[in-house]
Amino acid sequence: EPRHPTTGDRQTQIEKARTTLTQGFFAETIDNWMRSACVMDAEGGRRKGVLTGQEMATWQATYERPLSVAVSTGRYNTPSFPKE
Repeated sequence: EPRHPTTGDRQTQIEKARTTLTQGFFAETIDNWMRSACVMDAEGGRRKGVLTGQEMATWQATYERPLSVAVSTGRYNTPSFPKE
């Protein structure tokens, strides 16, 4: 019996979405398009294939704790940014 996409625990749904983006049809579509498209690189030149499906498949986003900020109206969680 197929599962409804909104069933299951939240973490399982998140991991399935991450896999679909980096290894599923989404990554395959980007890989196919990037093989023939000329896109601007960091130096301003137009290049083919600046991102491949293999690169997408091996990359993993990391989890970071949010930064909690207290202000006069309450406490807010904001995305944390890496230090340079």
